[in-house]
Amino acid sequence: MRSFQISAVFLNLTALVRVALQRRHGSSFDFWRSKRVLNTYDARARELLDDVGLSAFCDVQAVEKDENISRWSGFKFRRQRRDGTGDRRHRRRGRRTVEGFAHGDRVMAIVGGGAYAEFARIDHRSAVRIPDHVSFVDAAAIMESFVTACEAVTHLADVRPGQSILVHAAAGGVGSACVQLASALGATVYATALTALVDRVKTIGAAYVVDYRHGDFDADILALTGGAGADAVIDFIGGEYLARNLRLLKPGGVLVQVGLMSGQAETKIPLNLVQHNHLRIIGTVMKSRTAQEKRAMIARFVERVLPLFAAGLLHPLISATYQLADAAQAHRRMKEGGGFGKVVLIVDPSATHNPPPPHQPETFP
Repeated sequence: MRSFQISAVFLNLTALVRVALQRRHGSSFDFWRSKRVLNTYDARARELLDDVGLSAFCDVQAVEKDENISRWSGFKFRRQRRDGTGDRRHRRRGRRTVEGFAHGDRVMAIVGGGAYAEFARIDHRSAVRIPDHVSFVDAAAIMESFVTACEAVTHLADVRPGQSILVHAAAGGVGSACVQLASALGATVYATALTALVDRVKTIGAAYVVDYRHGDFDADILALTGGAGADAVIDFIGGEYLARNLRLLKPGGVLVQVGLMSGQAETKIPLNLVQHNHLRIIGTVMKSRTAQEKRAMIARFVERVLPLFAAGLLHPLISATYQLADAAQAHRRMKEGGGFGKVVLIVDPSATHNPPPPHQPETFP
């Protein structure tokens, strides 16, 4: 996701906007290089749609409700005449109507791809209203991270108050979300991170953080728990971590494999330990999920996690922000590593990020 101040759904909008811009500025207009691309904060967004004869459910903050803008139906557009009457044939063929949102709502969403743009096509059932106190920039750091964290921590690992959990790569976008969420739920959180980030991970709720480059995390966790081990492990590394994760789990414990940052997809599994301690290994990734499964994940996020943002117990963590045109630089920053939280692409140069307050140990009832 990325921050943008428009909630809209467009079908092949890139091609449509290119056509509209070339009509306005000439056939030689360079859509990709020109800085005269759509300004999402004024009425030109609506004008460009009108240029190509299409309309959609569209909410631009600087534009008041316009009767000529039709509601979006499912994944189809409806032809719009200049008089706003529309095409009956397309209206009859329209599918589901957008529900649960009104003009002026600020939303954040999970997209299936194509999010590096000023406009994105989304399924309205994958969108969530942004809490009032959360900025657009901060909202851009929430959905992918905290929906994944919700799935791993509350659904698959089923972490409960009083339990213990180990989170690897705890300074990353999803890892830090898992730490915050598990801590807010009343679990004891152990984590791994770089030495330079150990103290920062503690500020978001981790009780003990191991420097994964120099420490022996499995031995440390077993020592801290008196040999009992952890109830759950959330792992983004894979490879040789798998066997070590299994050895530090309590009987009946669960390992949730969220990523493979090590690049080692094949490794040895101590099946005798899995069998003897009746352990569970669950793999998860959002991108391969069906649309229906993603909607279910988002529904669980809305029910279980979104209230924690309203209560001030969870906060999006942003390592850095870049303008959309500087996406390549943002990728280089990610490749370098060492960040704390998410890297966010923004469209509005005036958009701001609100740093989270110091960690509060209180848990959500």
